[in-house]
Amino acid sequence: MNTGSALDRFTAISETNLQPATQLFDGGGQMGELMRSIDWSKTPVGPVESWPQSLKTALSVLLKQRTAVFIFWGAEHVQFYNDAYRPILGIKKHPAAMGQRGAECWPEIWDIILPLLETVHRGESTGVEDGLLVIDRSGYLEEGYYTYTYSPIAEESGTVGGVFCIVYDTTARVIGERRLRTLRDLASRTMTKDPDEACRSAIATLADNPHDVPLRSSICSATIENPPVWSAQRAFQWTPPPAPM
Repeated sequence: MNTGSALDRFTAISETNLQPATQLFDGGGQMGELMRSIDWSKTPVGPVESWPQSLKTALSVLLKQRTAVFIFWGAEHVQFYNDAYRPILGIKKHPAAMGQRGAECWPEIWDIILPLLETVHRGESTGVEDGLLVIDRSGYLEEGYYTYTYSPIAEESGTVGGVFCIVYDTTARVIGERRLRTLRDLASRTMTKDPDEACRSAIATLADNPHDVPLRSSICSATIENPPVWSAQRAFQWTPPPAPM
């Protein structure tokens, strides 16, 4: 009996069966390597060998994209994401977010995300433009704005197996435009020769932007609701320190 030949054939068959699983993450950058290192049998999606072709195809697209892409898969919304999406997670959520249930990863915004996912699982695409998401990415909640689309991924049976998400971080643009608008309004509303009127207009303008001028609330309550008795000229007077002896 040629046991060596039988062993060689068994090894060759085993390598052939494993090849699709090992090749799936090839060329996927750091997140591809992270996916390769995970024991998926311990997650709700099960071992890679059991994944449906629709998930594998979606992942091959995700890993090759330079745009931030994210996938929620299955009834428990297990997560996959690529290198471009990685910065959105910050230092607190990554790398635990890979393979994690969506509700566990995003408790602070799950009430916003879940209705969108339910819409997609009914077979409809949806999206949000410059949507505010207050996310805990670094141990504290921070303001972020995102334009994103959610599209269904159909399984072989025709049912929706997952959600394909393309995300654009528009935080810098949205906040920059908001601050520029405040500065523009501040300049236009304070064009007066009356210092007191200029102060009132400035405070009212800052009150319109609580995100970037958080300390304005106490000032406004003391000035707009209860007009000051001091004059603006006196408020802005400056007395130089005495000269050293």
